[in-house]
Amino acid sequence: MASPAADAAAQRMAPYTMARQTCTELLAKSSAEWTDLPCRVDVDAAVRFARELDIPKVKAFGASLASDANFTGTTCQFATVDAEAGFILLLHALDFGSGWRQELHRHHGKGAYLTIKPGVEALYAKALDEAGGFSAEWLRSCTKADVARTFALEDNAEVEDLLDLLLQVIHELGRGCTREGSLEAFVARALEASAGAPQPAAELVWALVDSFPETFDDRYTLRAVQPVCFFKKSQLVVGELYHRFREEDSRFRFADGDDLTAYVDNVICATLRYKGVVVPNADMTKMIEAGEALQKGSEQEVCFRAAALCGVEAVTAATGHALTSSELGNYLWAGLGKEPAIRKYQRHATKTVFY
Repeated sequence: MASPAADAAAQRMAPYTMARQTCTELLAKSSAEWTDLPCRVDVDAAVRFARELDIPKVKAFGASLASDANFTGTTCQFATVDAEAGFILLLHALDFGSGWRQELHRHHGKGAYLTIKPGVEALYAKALDEAGGFSAEWLRSCTKADVARTFALEDNAEVEDLLDLLLQVIHELGRGCTREGSLEAFVARALEASAGAPQPAAELVWALVDSFPETFDDRYTLRAVQPVCFFKKSQLVVGELYHRFREEDSRFRFADGDDLTAYVDNVICATLRYKGVVVPNADMTKMIEAGEALQKGSEQEVCFRAAALCGVEAVTAATGHALTSSELGNYLWAGLGKEPAIRKYQRHATKTVFY
């Protein structure tokens, strides 16, 4: 029998369904009443791109990133599955910073993820030594100096605002898991609450969004009437847990794990723009190419990400749904998106905690 919490969550639409529905609604407006929206999806280009894909290779790649050193693979040692699950939660809660990539490259020659991942590993080593793991109290007590040291971001005014946001997220995670006592206990309790429910992945996403809204709740309303939802990082956490542990621990064998959307960030946007699937208008293209930042929550930024989410859906549909959205998204991010020609292709920059 599902728990009361699971029953309550079931009354809400699944977050991945909300993301697909609201992004589709927005893009439909671009060809109808809101013809001035800055982005569209080229369905013909999506079909052509789908024909290029080596489906078995993309599927295997997209499903295996959780154990790949380019993604969450780590030198950290974990005593239990729950301890690693807590680490994955913190890693992807802090998995942002692409809007500071130029500043980070000037600082130490690395981009956002290669700044964040070793920083979280160093943070974990410190937490393990001082508190036995990511306890709520330890997270709440972190200082800006702690974050600057562990993320190797000391003495640089260009990244002060990034440091402030990293600390903001760490503190919110500490507050949000106070009842459970630690991040690993939070994940264990959320899994227990969703056990036996028909959409456990959806409920775990909602648990993250409800408990840590400043970190995970990337929902917007354009022109005061059109909601647009992504749930990028919350879906990423759940997708990582699903792919990482489903073979060894039945708690993570989510019946709806394959229903998650792509985790849309600037790399997926750029890769789909490179392939002609997502088409910004001339003004927005000029801004991106010039390295001009897109304001967080702006119509340009939200529409670009919505078009990318719909673009992934169009490509997966053109494969006959031989790929899941998250598998294709992972391939766009860490496979195709890392090829030299696309790495050099200009990505948009937005300073936000959501990617």
